[in-house]
Amino acid sequence: MTQFISGAEALARILAKEGIRDVFAYPGTSELAMCDAVLRTKTVNLINGRGDKESAFMAAGGCLLRPTNAAAILHGARGLTNAAGAIADANRNEVGVVFFVGLPSSSSARFLPPHGEYNLIQSIGNFTKSHDEITAIPSVDDDDGVREAKAREYIDKVTTAITRSRTLPLGPCLLGIPQDAAEQVWVPAALVDDYHPVPSAAPLPAATVLDQAAALLTSAQRPVIYVDDFLYKNDRAKQQLTEFAAVVGAPIFQVFYGRGPMLFEKSLQKDNPYFLGCYAPDNPDHQAVMRAADLLITLEDRNMYERVVGRLPDCPKLALTSHPAMTRKNEYLAQDDLLLAGDVAALMQQLGERLPARLAGLNKNTSRCDTPNSLTLTPYTATCARPSPTS
Repeated sequence: MTQFISGAEALARILAKEGIRDVFAYPGTSELAMCDAVLRTKTVNLINGRGDKESAFMAAGGCLLRPTNAAAILHGARGLTNAAGAIADANRNEVGVVFFVGLPSSSSARFLPPHGEYNLIQSIGNFTKSHDEITAIPSVDDDDGVREAKAREYIDKVTTAITRSRTLPLGPCLLGIPQDAAEQVWVPAALVDDYHPVPSAAPLPAATVLDQAAALLTSAQRPVIYVDDFLYKNDRAKQQLTEFAAVVGAPIFQVFYGRGPMLFEKSLQKDNPYFLGCYAPDNPDHQAVMRAADLLITLEDRNMYERVVGRLPDCPKLALTSHPAMTRKNEYLAQDDLLLAGDVAALMQQLGERLPARLAGLNKNTSRCDTPNSLTLTPYTATCARPSPTS
């Protein structure tokens, strides 16, 4: 005999299977069934966010280093509209988080109840990586085949939202679930029990492309690495960056944002002897290092456009990025330059394994400053790495 569970129970079981451990919510009306099902799931924690905006922010925070580690259940419409800014921030910062929204029951939605808005998911969805809503809801006239097809579609939309949010480039996904779809007992439990999460590891570029990039790195005599802060959202990035800089033999700059307090993470010289500091376009010592470069390697660029970083050198460029469109938009890549898309930490590792080990220490780019040894860059930092007072 077929066992059926509610749409909310199906959602909670899928969250557990997908490894989502914390769900933030501010229970109201249309999302109560989902909150209740999560609360009864042993491996998933339901946390009162004390507000929909707050719940969205906290869920995004829980996913900064590990995509889809957390999620939020939001109230439709007032809760979702209140959380619009938080969702937009998650989108801008490429956070892999899923927001589930409790919508009015399908039977009452056309009357626009107090907690409903026309085109709500589509409108707020403009601030997400992708958005969808459950529309195939069982009715009393459906036969068993139709009901099962609708249940399969429901499961597919839930799992697709989760998978998309943690697939590069990362970003928030929004899924609207009507109250009756959550409350009704209509999903065959076996469909959920038989579901297995799909691994979301980013595929590496073809071996020929990696070899082409390795040849560029091998032939360069004065390479420079230029990092944007998005790199540090990858929990393996710092270690891989140190190893990559060592084998390439390149100093590292980071993008410097001078429009006020920017709490972006960066490397530290005590952890990475190749890190020179934040690049100041009007610093003559920094300019000299850039002008001498015969290969510029950009890592996770999002904002290396001219107003922020000045004029980049005309040398060949190699871009490693998880979001090709956001890198290409900055217009410094020429037709013959090379862009590799994927997990940048994995790309650095793969390229490093293709390169011959170089001598310890930096390359000729440091010759105009005191020559640093392989353990410290203090002499170089004192003369070259500080942004000028006017930057």
